[in-house]
Amino acid sequence: MKTIETKLSAYVLFIALAFSFQANAQVTIGADITPDASAVLDLQSNDKLGLLLPRIVLTDTLLAAPLTGHVQGMFVYNTASSADGKVKEGIYYNDGRRWWHLAMLDPTATDAWYTTGNTGTDPSKNFLGTTDDRPLAVKVNNAAAGYVSNIDGTENYNALGLNALINNSTGQSNNAFGLNALTNNTTGSGNNAFGYNALAGNLTGMDNTAMGNRALANTTAGGNTAFGSTSLTLNTGGAGNTAVGFGTLKSNVTGNDNTAVGVNALQSNTVGGNVAIGSNALAVNGTGGNNTAVGTYSLFNNSSGTGNTAVGNGTLGAASGNNNTALGNTAGSQLTTGSNNIAIGSNTNVLLNTGSNQMNIGNAIFGTGMDGSLAAPAGNIGIGTATPDSSAILELNAPDKGFLPPRVALTGPTDQATVANPQVGLMVYNTGTNSQFKTTGYMYWSGTEWRLFNGSTSTPANITGLNCEEAILSPAQYTASVPYEGVIKIPYSGGNGGTFTGGSSFTSNGLTFTLQGDILAVGSGELTIRVEGTPDISSPASVTIPVNPATAGLGVEVSFWTGTCSITVGDQVTADISTIAVMDYMRFMTDPDNGAVGFGVSCKTPDGLYTIRVWFRHSLQDGTATATNNTTPATVDVATNNVQIRNNSDIVKTLMWNYNTEYGGYIGGAGGNLQVPSGIFGGAVDGNAWVSSAPLVEAPWGNAGIYNATAAGPEHRRYTWIDTSTTTKVAYTATVMAGMDPGAIITDITKQKVFIKIEQITAP
Repeated sequence: MKTIETKLSAYVLFIALAFSFQANAQVTIGADITPDASAVLDLQSNDKLGLLLPRIVLTDTLLAAPLTGHVQGMFVYNTASSADGKVKEGIYYNDGRRWWHLAMLDPTATDAWYTTGNTGTDPSKNFLGTTDDRPLAVKVNNAAAGYVSNIDGTENYNALGLNALINNSTGQSNNAFGLNALTNNTTGSGNNAFGYNALAGNLTGMDNTAMGNRALANTTAGGNTAFGSTSLTLNTGGAGNTAVGFGTLKSNVTGNDNTAVGVNALQSNTVGGNVAIGSNALAVNGTGGNNTAVGTYSLFNNSSGTGNTAVGNGTLGAASGNNNTALGNTAGSQLTTGSNNIAIGSNTNVLLNTGSNQMNIGNAIFGTGMDGSLAAPAGNIGIGTATPDSSAILELNAPDKGFLPPRVALTGPTDQATVANPQVGLMVYNTGTNSQFKTTGYMYWSGTEWRLFNGSTSTPANITGLNCEEAILSPAQYTASVPYEGVIKIPYSGGNGGTFTGGSSFTSNGLTFTLQGDILAVGSGELTIRVEGTPDISSPASVTIPVNPATAGLGVEVSFWTGTCSITVGDQVTADISTIAVMDYMRFMTDPDNGAVGFGVSCKTPDGLYTIRVWFRHSLQDGTATATNNTTPATVDVATNNVQIRNNSDIVKTLMWNYNTEYGGYIGGAGGNLQVPSGIFGGAVDGNAWVSSAPLVEAPWGNAGIYNATAAGPEHRRYTWIDTSTTTKVAYTATVMAGMDPGAIITDITKQKVFIKIEQITAP
């Protein structure tokens, strides 16, 4: 062992060292002491002498220059920093492949990172990472815990967390943060995983995004997005799904294109095409597809129903059917198993909780039987009723409201501009406020013009002549201080078929005269003036009424005539004539007076005191009789269809009467005085012996059999009678005729047609 003084020249020193090292394995320099047992060379200095390394200029840590080659273990001091920042001043050592800076050996260096923290750093100069194109790896307990790379086309993925992206081979543009995040991914690209076991099972799936513990933990497909703990956690082959919220779509395995937003939304879903937004929306759904639920607990109970749409909290919450639609808070919430139902509006529910094809809009508009299509619409709509009639496409129901159609001001009967391109049957209410067309009322478009509801033209009325001299008041007489109601009929000529409304009123001698609105005949007809009030004079004292186009209260106004005239009424002594008629097929009925079963047509006199009928007795007189099982033909040989009369008053009437019959021959008879009891049909044949109708009694009035299907055919009869038991001056004439439809069998009495006309003449 040798000791060498430090005052030797460098040249001598190194020569000596060379020989000394060959002679002895350990050397001390700077003191006469034994070198440390573990050191080949022990440098000692007590007067601030140090080791001065060779000073060179490095330009790149990857280049050996100015040395001729990399030498493992070589120490140098670099005297200058390179312009590109790759080389800095300081001590470097060589590992045989490159130069490494020993900044960490200097506790005052500002560009070193310490485990206890740094101060005074400059983010433009100081950073944790690499300055070359190699990724940055982080390990814990020698196990991969982090990997950062930004190399395009090769290892461009980032991972932070134990086993995150640990098996990635060729997958690109992946990001994994969390324990086991994307841990099994090999070739899948474009994935992002944040959270424990997020996308842990993915191998080749692409473009998935998972944020939350176990989000998309088992997926192998692509295009899924999951935000929230356990969201899409069981998904394997399902693609194109979006889950946001704890437990969303957590049971989905292979279902595609689902969207779930909200805690537990679609948590049980296994199929595709569903959209759920809101806490527990579609939470129970398992196999139902193509459902849309927006709102807390919307479609909550649906498990297998398809094609449902629910918008609003709790909408369709108990439903499990198909193709139901609900919009509004708790709309359709009571529906359970029905399908094809519609509920719109807060708290709206369909009528039947298990029914189908129903509708409720705002608890005001309802629908039933709505199972049609665009090509073949079906269903019944009700406004104000939840059970619209099955025969009505639209039923309106309200105890205190009416139907108000559009109100328009048409310019004329053929106006197609106010309502553009009207369709046949289009209905409006014309206000008559347009000066060119003052006709008011409900109108429909016929295809060529606007018509009134009764089918008449809406053309404004016009006449060319008015015959006031032939005006007739009915009743013809009035009495002072006795309330009076009647009408005046005024003949006119040159009517154009137009429509007119009532005119202004005119009052004289206590009576008010008002023209009534009507539709003119084409040609001649009669205008009607209503007369009412309590007169201050009695007939035959007369009242004169002026008639003018515009009288301003000076008479009756007839605005559609250009002339003037006067009407004088009250001085007539003529009788009043009233006429009533009926024409109908024989109807199956039970006589309310005696219970007889048969067929009949009846007509009351204008004053209601008498009823005339044609009656045919059914072959069966019990509860088995129907309109179609009669076996008796309309012949006089078996049964007859007779004319009968009924006294509708409460007292017995004594009638002076006669009749005649024409049917190819002539039959006539004078009855004399016939006492007719109250409240039962019957008659008398050629005399005054009254017979009341009964189930087995025919009781004809006059000759039996007004129609014989096997004989001479239809008869024409005329009955005339007056009441001789009172002092009234009233006469009645009834004309009756009956006949069978051509081709009808004689036992089908409902094919027999009856005509009855009654004239009532009341003298003053």
